[in-house]
Amino acid sequence: MNKTVLVTGASGFVGTNLCRTLIGQGYKVLALVRGDHNREMLEEMGAERIVCQITDTECIRAALKRADYVIDVMGRAWDWGTYESFVVPNIIGVKNILDESMRAGIKKFVHISTVAVHGFGNHIDTDEEGPYFPTEFPYCLTKHEGEKCVLNAYKEHSFPVSVIRPANVYGENDTVTILNMADALRTRSLPHVDSGRRLTCPVYVGNLVDAIIAAMEKDEAVGEVFIISDGLRITWREWTEKLCAALEVKPHWLSVPGAIARFIGSSMELLYRLANSQEGPPLTRYRTQQVSSNYHFSIEKAKNVLGWKPETGIDAAVERTIEWYKKERSK
Repeated sequence: MNKTVLVTGASGFVGTNLCRTLIGQGYKVLALVRGDHNREMLEEMGAERIVCQITDTECIRAALKRADYVIDVMGRAWDWGTYESFVVPNIIGVKNILDESMRAGIKKFVHISTVAVHGFGNHIDTDEEGPYFPTEFPYCLTKHEGEKCVLNAYKEHSFPVSVIRPANVYGENDTVTILNMADALRTRSLPHVDSGRRLTCPVYVGNLVDAIIAAMEKDEAVGEVFIISDGLRITWREWTEKLCAALEVKPHWLSVPGAIARFIGSSMELLYRLANSQEGPPLTRYRTQQVSSNYHFSIEKAKNVLGWKPETGIDAAVERTIEWYKKERSK
């Protein structure tokens, strides 16, 4: 095969899993990173690390001369912070790597966005056409702007792009969501919201990676947007019960009404802002809005156009994830 893929954000959760699978499939991987995070992991799997700030166009230009494809995983995925703190990684960085990729004649540019661009409302079988609910969260707004830059490159310049909108990603090497969520479940400090009856949308990182690579390889994906989840109609209660079963702990008995949860999240954010805290509060408006409204998306387009389907079922995926979590916490 001997084709080279440049992966931005390669040292992150999705990035490391993507690099490993690409290398396993015979691709050469150029891992664009900002520093030494997960350096040993990337080098052991055979990725070539390129330390480069996303604002350094000369460095990006030099790296792209050696690449056939670009998968843009870079971005700030967080529910806390000012709008300005998201602009460089989620908009300016995307523009830089996109512009240089067009100059370099890259064969395909795959951008990783998020279903959060749809905002929070009553999402049941929401597809790529919408609905889109108004949102004020910097993460959602800046990811939407970055995505629009990518799609405009196709519309205005016929540059071959695809956009992937992952749902709530989990799996091995998830050092943010799963580590914190599993810790909270083990200590029984994570109650249900609205009895956990709202729909959610998990996607195992291995299934997501398969979809990303399919979008990169298939001509039918050019100019298209794909929502990717595990395709399950699952509630928050069912999801947390599966995690609890793997952790061998009992789910929390308490349930908090959605309105109260949203009030607590807003109050915590206000207190943290008044304290000028750089660390986010344990509960935010973003999280409480997501768990107190249905958040379910259709993957029919990805199945039909990409010929993709989630290969790893939820039980096997949860088992692998919690096995990784236990090893991580035993270090």
